[in-house]
Amino acid sequence: MKKLVLVCVACFISVSLFSQVDTIDYPVIGKRCPDFILKDVQYHSKNKITPSDLKGKFVILDFWSRTCSSCIAAFPYLNKLEKEFSNNLVVILVGYEDDKIRDVYETYKRKLALRFPIAYDTLLFNQFKIQGVPYDLWIDSSGIVRAVTSSDDVNRNNISDFIAMKSFMCQDLSVIGKRRMEEMYRNNNTVFDSLHINNDTTAFYSEINIWDKSLQPLRFPYGVSTYVKLLRNAKQNNRERLNNYLIMGIDFKNFFELAYLGNSILVQDDSTYPFPIINVKDTSGLSNFLSHRYNYLLHLPKRDEDIDITMHAMQHDLEGYFGYIAYVKYQEMPCLELVASKEAIKKLRSQGASINNHKNFVTPSEISIDNLSFKTLAKVLEGTLHSYRIIDGTNSDENIDIELKDVPLQYLDDVKAALNKIGIDLVPITSKMKTLIITDKK
Repeated sequence: MKKLVLVCVACFISVSLFSQVDTIDYPVIGKRCPDFILKDVQYHSKNKITPSDLKGKFVILDFWSRTCSSCIAAFPYLNKLEKEFSNNLVVILVGYEDDKIRDVYETYKRKLALRFPIAYDTLLFNQFKIQGVPYDLWIDSSGIVRAVTSSDDVNRNNISDFIAMKSFMCQDLSVIGKRRMEEMYRNNNTVFDSLHINNDTTAFYSEINIWDKSLQPLRFPYGVSTYVKLLRNAKQNNRERLNNYLIMGIDFKNFFELAYLGNSILVQDDSTYPFPIINVKDTSGLSNFLSHRYNYLLHLPKRDEDIDITMHAMQHDLEGYFGYIAYVKYQEMPCLELVASKEAIKKLRSQGASINNHKNFVTPSEISIDNLSFKTLAKVLEGTLHSYRIIDGTNSDENIDIELKDVPLQYLDDVKAALNKIGIDLVPITSKMKTLIITDKK
């Protein structure tokens, strides 16, 4: 039976780190994958892997890093896929080597009982011209590159189609694909045939359609308030007016956030609950809407340079397309309160180092920050845990020096256990917050 090999390569580095030498070809879809060597492979029968070792097998190289929380968040699902396809699937993680990556992997390996072998390699990034992660390279049993995607596209259906040598819907993150997307982004005319609207004859126009990840780039815009400010500034300075509010690849929840809050919840103030509440009767229809991303074009009359008018137009469009409305309500919502004992505040009191100290950092398994306020610590923990609103309840003006090491920071129980050791806790409470509620239209 053919073996499907999923090779996860761990790394995240900026463009500036890449070599400019083009001595080795980068992956091109439909072409044979360039040679590579994975060395020092751990938890595997071989300590070195080359393309010849993968001959006759299906391969996915998935590049990730210790600083990429979304990459690490994919570990549980990758682990599940490896078990589900145990007769066909082998998962090998390969990390971009630095002084902390090995500790990060071991932390999550213990937490999640990961079954993957792992190697640590830095040269493959230069070789394949990888500029960011998640980045997944799909190579078939003949050694031909079939796709270059993000980890979002590494799923059960796509793997099944990949093994069956069928095509599947995915985003093209290959070098050539990204160049094509950049050109599309500049031109914009791949999304809406009507984008080049005649400003003199068209008073109002809007359109929603489903984003095609294989053909269209992502374009997340500024919020509605920023858009309106740009309109006004252009008018005041006699510059060409930016008439079209264009979005490409926005998900369902963010779409409603823009229309009813004017911006993403992630950039709202602390009084806003960070997760919209969805309360609809037809959950099957909702599941379909949640499975897609969308493109949106809004063209307003020149006189309507107003935030409320713009948001109302978007709300009307969403109601017509999805059949849902939304409203904002202040209500009690579940939160976590950050608390600390007097002894902990005294013991952790900052020694006065600058918060801009180069030693300060946050990774998915470590927090090490000097001269930090408790309010900022709450925000840091909110960012690592993702699914909670965390409120500072210490009532302390003291800044602290804090270090949490080898902690899987995406899991509440582990975070609480680590904080408890230094006299800090996260306590479940409810708090009245501004909440976006999406429901059926009446």
